[in-house]
Amino acid sequence: MSFHSCLLPYPVLRETVVIQKMKEFYMVIGGSGFLGRHIVQQLVDRGDNVCIFDIVQRYFDVPFYPGDITNIDDVTNALQKV
Repeated sequence: MSFHSCLLPYPVLRETVVIQKMKEFYMVIGGSGFLGRHIVQQLVDRGDNVCIFDIVQRYFDVPFYPGDITNIDDVTNALQKV
């Protein structure tokens, strides 16, 4: 079997397609803690949109949503604002 016999008989499109990728948006739960702040920093450095959901606010100039992860109303309110 030759290489050419494996090719489909359809014409190849020779067009350039430009796809603009939307930036991701991340909510880092616990973003004020030790691990969370490093994750937030990496996402910010990469150019992604970031917000923090945590009990205390520290370190970053990104949107912050205060609340406790065990309180469903806090979580719901924060997600609705994003």
